[in-house]
Amino acid sequence: GLSSDDVNAMLSEALHYPRRLTRSLASLIHHKSTGNPLFVKEFLNSLATENLLKYSLSNHRWLWDDDIIEMKAVSNGVVDLLTIRLQRLPEGVLSVLQVMSCLGHDVSLEILVHVGDVCGNSDVVSGLDCATKELLIKTSDHRDQSVYSFVHDMVQSTIYQGIDQQDRLRMLKEIAETLIDKTSEGRKDVILFIIVDLINKVGASNIPSAVDRVRYAKFNLLAGEKSTLTPDFSSAFEFIEHGISFLDDGHWEHEYDLSLALFKNAAGIACSLGKFHLKTKYLNEVFHHAQCYEEKLDSMSVLIQSLLSDGRPQKALDNILEVLSYLGEPLPTNLDKEAIYRELIATEECLQQISSSSWDTIPAMKDPLKIKAMHFLNLSFRPSYFQGSLFFVVSSCRMVRLTLSHGLNVYSSTGMAGLAYAYTAVLRNYTEGYKLGKLAVALNKSPKLVGEISLVVACHVCVFKEPIQALLPTILENYKTALKCGSMGSACRNSMCYVIRAFLSGSHLASLKKEIVV
Repeated sequence: GLSSDDVNAMLSEALHYPRRLTRSLASLIHHKSTGNPLFVKEFLNSLATENLLKYSLSNHRWLWDDDIIEMKAVSNGVVDLLTIRLQRLPEGVLSVLQVMSCLGHDVSLEILVHVGDVCGNSDVVSGLDCATKELLIKTSDHRDQSVYSFVHDMVQSTIYQGIDQQDRLRMLKEIAETLIDKTSEGRKDVILFIIVDLINKVGASNIPSAVDRVRYAKFNLLAGEKSTLTPDFSSAFEFIEHGISFLDDGHWEHEYDLSLALFKNAAGIACSLGKFHLKTKYLNEVFHHAQCYEEKLDSMSVLIQSLLSDGRPQKALDNILEVLSYLGEPLPTNLDKEAIYRELIATEECLQQISSSSWDTIPAMKDPLKIKAMHFLNLSFRPSYFQGSLFFVVSSCRMVRLTLSHGLNVYSSTGMAGLAYAYTAVLRNYTEGYKLGKLAVALNKSPKLVGEISLVVACHVCVFKEPIQALLPTILENYKTALKCGSMGSACRNSMCYVIRAFLSGSHLASLKKEIVV
């Protein structure tokens, strides 16, 4: 396409006006047209036709309003011209562009070659080269791959909308099936998302085969689960909802496992996005149709986190205790000082049986019920904190003892951090608490838990042994790590902790504001 200077030269010549005076208008036209000569000419004509660009005889100069032109859309005249140009393209080139328009604005050559059969053109590259010369698409390199892009959104839209609706649905499905067949082994995530996007554009109502609808529901489930790991909850929720839309009536009887997975994911993601009405709807589906209590556990976790968000910590704790009893790990509810000390003493006796260097040799926890128990014990920390109770001590002790008896788990480090806090807050044993705190940080292997574990250890344990100024870099790094992992609650708590302590240590608020950025 044309550069901004090229457009300025064209404009200056057309208006017989110095380039220095047309530069601002040329910049606007270049931005609107993306440098496509066809769009430049048509956009300039539309400005004159609509009297947005006019010559003042009294002032002897051209007049225009940058703000009004900035808001103006490229006219329908361009669409008409585009349609005529597309009809004049050599045979086979338009079909390549139609397939490309179904795939999106930017498409890699790898994908286009995979779906060459759909184009009805064995020489896809020649078709792309022709379209590039016609200034309809452009090519670039991205991560060692050739990528083709439409020069303007309007080009893609005109080509895509120009396909007959039934032909478009057939083409979308055919492209998706071609990619499914040709990428069955070692399919890249980017191709999975392209397949799912194509499937969802077709829609469940246009898929007559029940077998295909089940397959497409599974593809959406996989895409939703992968998006959750990114984390991209908005995209994940769209995928999961599309997956549910592909389910037939009676799906709980015919496709129980798929239905359970879709609705469990839908409830969890809806909770993360704050879509509480939908969260309740999907939770009710799971609780109503789950065939056993164990299959309700993931949804119970969502319910508990939702209750905490609603400011109902006691109700959340009641549900945690119920689940732990089912999992064979009932906790005492009588939390007098004697009970707390008994738990701490019992745990200390267990810790004395293992040296600090032996923790790396402990095998991974394998018992699925104990793994679930560790998850729900970890959930108990928040209601304990909200209620200002010492329940976290009991939970921490149980997590450490489960680790010693059944193996290391992702939450073992959380339990150790809680125990370290208990040593400083309850036993006032700062030396042992400090050692346990350092061990908790060393045991953690999950980036998502770094923020919470290091925050507890830094602010409630290490602070008794190290100057707060020495701990500030760790807290700031915790904030950045939590932000990258999408753990917004942890990021907020670390940022607040960092700002308050850094300010009290003499830092200026202006400099702290620059450090805590999103």
